[in-house]
Amino acid sequence: KKPVQTGGTEPVTVTETKAPTIETEAPDSTDVIDLLPSFTLPVSGSLIKSHDATTQVFSNTMQDYRVHLGVDIATEANAPVTAAADGTVMQVWEDAMMGQCVAIKHGGDACTIYKNLSETLPENIAEGTEIKAGETIGYVGESAMVEIAEEPHLHFEMTVGGLAVDPLEYFEEEAVATLSEDDNYETPVTE
Repeated sequence: KKPVQTGGTEPVTVTETKAPTIETEAPDSTDVIDLLPSFTLPVSGSLIKSHDATTQVFSNTMQDYRVHLGVDIATEANAPVTAAADGTVMQVWEDAMMGQCVAIKHGGDACTIYKNLSETLPENIAEGTEIKAGETIGYVGESAMVEIAEEPHLHFEMTVGGLAVDPLEYFEEEAVATLSEDDNYETPVTE
C-alpha cells in the first residue's frame, strides 16, 4: 500500500495486486483421493432385471410400473453372495419391502448394497466388520416382499458419491457377459 497525494488534503491509499498463481504441475500422488476399487460380481447367475432410474419397469409382484435402482441376478436359492470388493460393513438391516439387506462401504466413496438375502447371515457380518472381496456376506433368499413373484435372485445396488449408479458399469465387460449364462449351478447332463 502506498499513500498517494492528490489535490485534496487527505492522502489516498492505492493497493497493488498480483495476478493469481496457477498450478502447472500435477498434484503430488499423496494428494490424490482414494480411487474406486476393482469390483467382482457378487453371485453367478442370469440378469433378469436391469438398473433403470429414469424409465419405469413392470413389477410382477406389485403389478405396476416403477423405477429399479439395482440389478436383479437370478440364481439358486441359498447361493452364496460375496462382497464385490474390499470394504467395511456399513449397515445390516431388515427392510419391510426389500428383506434382509447388507451395505458395504468401499474406497472412492462407493457403496454396494445387497438385498433379498436369506434371514441367516454369516456370524461375522455386522456393522464395522472389515470384508475382503469374494468373502461370503450372505445367501440369496426370498425376503424381498416387493419382488417375491420373481425367481430367487440377488437385488444388487451401488452408489458412488451418494448417488445411485448402474452397478454393471463398474464391472469388467467379460464379467457382465457371464450374466446371460448361469453355468455355476447347472446340473451336468448324463447320457
